[in-house]
Amino acid sequence: MTYFTVTQAAKLLQMHPESVRQLINSHELGAFRKGPRGRFLITQKQIDAFLVPAGADWKAKRPKK
Repeated sequence: MTYFTVTQAAKLLQMHPESVRQLINSHELGAFRKGPRGRFLITQKQIDAFLVPAGADWKAKRPKK
């Protein structure tokens, strides 16, 4: 399993690291800490879940005739 730090995730998401921390604190982006004062670690699955909203409809939209 791949783990990303806040800085690495920020580069991947093309965001500022502080914005990533705000998303974590508001529970919009999943993350965990190893220890009580450790760094946030973010998995690839958590990043994918953030990028693809739940219930997204990915079917090709066909024009109605």
